[in-house]
Amino acid sequence: MIALMLKRQREAHRLTLIEVAQRLGQKSPNAYARYEQGKSLPTVEKLNKLMKAIDPGFEPILKVA
Repeated sequence: MIALMLKRQREAHRLTLIEVAQRLGQKSPNAYARYEQGKSLPTVEKLNKLMKAIDPGFEPILKVA
């Protein structure tokens, strides 16, 4: 579900994998792509960072205490 959500959000914001990776400060889109492919499962904290990279106005629903 997380992989699909990330992909749909990225596509809704008309971003490429490269653009999201750049927003995350990564040189290669491969690390981010692994989340979209479901090969890596992000922590809640990491998921919030990924969503902020896609949509800077994103307000997290789940927060780490």
